[in-house]
Amino acid sequence: MDYTTKEYYRNKVKEISKKIKLSEIYISQKALELATSEDKEALNAAVSKVYQLCDKAVVKGILHKNTAARKKSRLVLAIKRANA
Repeated sequence: MDYTTKEYYRNKVKEISKKIKLSEIYISQKALELATSEDKEALNAAVSKVYQLCDKAVVKGILHKNTAARKKSRLVLAIKRANA
């Protein structure tokens, strides 16, 4: 994913989360569910974004580090089950 596409995606997630009362992490996880198709590049980009948002939430004190690790682990397991 090139920089402009990544920046566009990042800004859209922020816009959506500001307009509705859902967190960026929740929106990214839902976007990841949509990206579980055969497009591996989009899937890798979505996983990267979810990891980034979980780590950002840990730094800001929104999530505990173990909670973020659990969410990331469960996400990867869900992807593996979906692709199996």
